[in-house]
Amino acid sequence: MPPTTPPVVFVRGVGFHAVNEMQCIAWIMAQLRAGHGGWVLTANLDHLRRLVGGSDYSKLCSTASLVVADGMPVIWASRLQGTPLPQRVAGSDLLSSLSSAASDEKRSLFLLGGDPGTAEAAAQVLQARHRALAIAGVCCPSLGFENVPAECEKIERLLTRANPDIVYVALGSPKQERLIARLQPLFP
Repeated sequence: MPPTTPPVVFVRGVGFHAVNEMQCIAWIMAQLRAGHGGWVLTANLDHLRRLVGGSDYSKLCSTASLVVADGMPVIWASRLQGTPLPQRVAGSDLLSSLSSAASDEKRSLFLLGGDPGTAEAAAQVLQARHRALAIAGVCCPSLGFENVPAECEKIERLLTRANPDIVYVALGSPKQERLIARLQPLFP
């Protein structure tokens, strides 16, 4: 049975899950233990702007399993409307705290994105901090990779071989959400 989805607070018509960072991590790890996939959208004010009004971006993000507020303006807006979200849950913070939880449970990570060498450097830092953490792989695709079918297929092959428990995607928005939408049916 999948973990219960956290309550939702709507800000400008966009649903944000009312969780703090530790609740977010607990939910993700419970999903993993239950054998369920999914993806987390860490939405800031720019994301909110693009999500409002049923845009293509909104449709792209509609399959996110968890949407958290990655930006204080979103938190402030929720407070002003009288339905406060509990805390900012920044993707940059999750990188460390979720990696710690993954290490505790002997889970594996794949780091996808950034400039050449960035994922490798991040993997080294994460492994130094969390000795039991398994880095299943890294990939820093070249600029414009999303327009080259062979490059996207290469990413699919890398993920298939690596078979990670968690994939961090850092390609900038909306490129990363487009790639997630493409990969999600293959790697839930």
